[in-house]
Amino acid sequence: MNQQIQEEACDWFVRMRDAQGGTGGAADAAAQSALLSWLRRSPDHVAAYLDVAAIWREAAHVDVDAHLDMATRLAAARNDDDITELRPLASHLVSARSTGRAYGRLAIAATVLLALGAAWFLVPAQWTAPRYATQLGELRSIKLDDGSTIELNSSSRIRVAYTERERRIELLEGQALFRAAKDPGRPFIVDAGASVRAVGTVFDVYRRSKDAVVTVVEGSVAILPPDAAGGGEGATLLTAGKQAIVERSAPIQPKPVNVSAATAWTQRQLMFEFTPLAEVVGEFNRYNARKLQVEGEALRAFKVSAIFVSTDPAVLVKFLRELPAVEVVETDASILIRSGND
Repeated sequence: MNQQIQEEACDWFVRMRDAQGGTGGAADAAAQSALLSWLRRSPDHVAAYLDVAAIWREAAHVDVDAHLDMATRLAAARNDDDITELRPLASHLVSARSTGRAYGRLAIAATVLLALGAAWFLVPAQWTAPRYATQLGELRSIKLDDGSTIELNSSSRIRVAYTERERRIELLEGQALFRAAKDPGRPFIVDAGASVRAVGTVFDVYRRSKDAVVTVVEGSVAILPPDAAGGGEGATLLTAGKQAIVERSAPIQPKPVNVSAATAWTQRQLMFEFTPLAEVVGEFNRYNARKLQVEGEALRAFKVSAIFVSTDPAVLVKFLRELPAVEVVETDASILIRSGND
């Protein structure tokens, strides 16, 4: 199972457990709905939540079997159309009854899941911002409650915070392609140092160490730089087919861009047009554990125009080996590219 899914399950369980213990704030129907939506998104989410609940039961040494009316709860799981995803789980719990300890492990998990819709679940508002992340070389597609989707690139992290007035996504690290569903009453905002505001738009945001790169595929966005005042003053409009690099205390200068190249990563491809080798190597290193290194300023500035598979630097290495006066030294940990004249 994806490690990120397990982490998300732990996060959700801790929130719910603490809230049930009386430390939560006022009941939040939107938060309960968000958790249910997360569970329904994949059978893996349900399985991960069950695992977390079972582990908690053992660690806390809580005996819940004596006061669980499993027959009633399983009947509800079978018949309640609002939790149809739990029907296979119900039959699984029945078959586990005879296994004793396994039944006890799943019983507490079933109690937690079946009680999600209960009014006594109290969820603090600050805990209702789901986080998503990808590992090295992993791509992930996320569908949000409003119909918007996010394609998350390798080694990236986001936090989602929806309210009645706005849809806000914080890009904590890495890159994502956003397809914002139309909702004029709730702007779609991505924070990546700068603030990128849209309504119904497709755009890409790449957060780097010192700046952010914004590329618009469809529609338009308004970019508010990091040091701009609130209220939209100083915003720059970026339209389809344009890209802008946003950094603190520097003017935003939109420029035409090859959108296919900028978003090729969603197809596990890297497209380069007269790109310095140093940048090419940097992109490959975002997807691969064995890092590429380039020595020599002339070689770092060497221009590359080609299409590669992001997770397979072998083609790039083969291409470089065929260049005159270029030496490639491979080890288990890295691939060194240097001038053969050195």
